Amino acid sequence: MDITSKLETIKHRWEEMGEQLADPAVASDMKKFVKLNKDYKDEVREAQQGL
Repeated sequence: MDITSKLETIKHRWEEMGEQLADPAVASDMKKFVKLNKDYKDEVREAQQGL
């Protein structure tokens, strides 16, 4: 996979998780919110390390 494709994949996943974090249904489910927030942070960390 080339760098452009990899960045597009990361960007899409990051945006998707951001939308889910903004969803009131997710925010009201603390267990789901905490897991999603951790995944979101991990995705950002992986992107920073991969570049």
